Amino acid sequence: RSLCDWSSDVCSSDLAAREQLAGAATAPPAAAQSLRAEAALRLLQMNHVPEGMAVLGDALSQVGHPIPATPWRSLVSVLWRRAWLRVRGLRFRERPEAEIPPEKLAVVDTLWAAAVGLATFHQVRSADFHARGLMLALSLGEPRRMARAVAMEMLHTATAGAQTAPRATFLLALSQRLAEQSNDPRIQAGLGVNDGIAKFLLGEFDAARQRLLAADGQLLQLPMGRAWERDNLYRFLVRTLTLLGDVRELGMLLRELIRDAAARGDEQVSTHVQLRAGHLLRMAADDVEGAEEDADGFMAALAQPGFQIQDLVHLVARTELALYSGAVTLAWNRLEQAWPTLVRTLLLRVQVTRVEAAWLRGRTALAVLRSLRHDDARRARFVVVVREERDALLGERAPWAVALGELLAGALGRALGEAGADDRILAAASHAEAAGLRLHAALSRVSVGPHEGADAWLADQGVVDPERLAKVYLP
Repeated sequence: RSLCDWSSDVCSSDLAAREQLAGAATAPPAAAQSLRAEAALRLLQMNHVPEGMAVLGDALSQVGHPIPATPWRSLVSVLWRRAWLRVRGLRFRERPEAEIPPEKLAVVDTLWAAAVGLATFHQVRSADFHARGLMLALSLGEPRRMARAVAMEMLHTATAGAQTAPRATFLLALSQRLAEQSNDPRIQAGLGVNDGIAKFLLGEFDAARQRLLAADGQLLQLPMGRAWERDNLYRFLVRTLTLLGDVRELGMLLRELIRDAAARGDEQVSTHVQLRAGHLLRMAADDVEGAEEDADGFMAALAQPGFQIQDLVHLVARTELALYSGAVTLAWNRLEQAWPTLVRTLLLRVQVTRVEAAWLRGRTALAVLRSLRHDDARRARFVVVVREERDALLGERAPWAVALGELLAGALGRALGEAGADDRILAAASHAEAAGLRLHAALSRVSVGPHEGADAWLADQGVVDPERLAKVYLP
């Protein structure tokens, strides 16, 4: 008898994956293929990357879609398939699942598992397998798999940022119609998760929070098989709350996630979110002793070859902790050492990631600039860097990115002794607040001087030393 139902939330994904692999040995060919693909997905989500990639590579080879040897070959494949999709469009003829050979459905399932499983650490390969799966799903026309593929297309579209909102809205409407036709509650709930993630990628952070919480309610109505969807949801909910700056809610969520992960024997998601947000909570509580060692420990549990998204998250944590401790030169040296590697990756193709990186580099350069004497010749270099990142943020044309660029501009003016700089910071803080960046706005106001509204809000959020934290957000 099976040790656990691999659709349940009680058994760990690791155990479920191994039972799926065992089941694949005796299942009919199409069912065996789908089991291997889902097992690979579970292993990758548990960060068992070498084993997961081996299982996934075997599953993909079985259906004639081997993993390209290099990321650049994947990029060429993506570009070719995206060009074909632009010409072809999203036309399809709907067909019931019963009319389609199971072997073809298994190929779609395998490509979808590859796209989802690779999304957190091989974005280009993920995009490649998504494009392949979308092309095949369009040719088959089965509503459930079409809904899933179009929802992922929405996410890939949204990575380009705010200017893609009309296209993302169209894809959402199409995927909603297909999800309703599929009559599959899990597909419908999963679409809610993807909608929330898309809103995050578009910079609509308050809307993202609301949609992700609503989707979590939908997932909780499912009898089983919701664990990995909720894990994915929580990764983005934590990232959303971090940008919104809702420190109190963020702390409660992290405590809940840690307890839930321990109960399920699945530490992967709690490790990820603690790396993402743990240092912010420690800074807000003015309790950073050992915080850098904690971040290093979380990173060690998530480390993979190359420079992946978790490496960038770790870099942000270490840089911000150094700024909080006043070690501005250390913060800059760490960032500049990693920066060329980051630029060579494809992580900065995603607007949210690109904006966060530019904001980090700009304010770190600003902190160093403010630490130097006015007659120090090195100031000129850091002025140039702040201006570069200011212009990069303003050029993104997303309200939240523009607000951050305006904050950098005002703070640079303050560092250079320009008249009216404080007024520019306060105006930019209002724009940041309107974009949902409440912590950024409050700390920027505090950096100018006492501010009754900001001080009260920060106290309610449990921020112990606002002036010190302000030196991290707007030196």
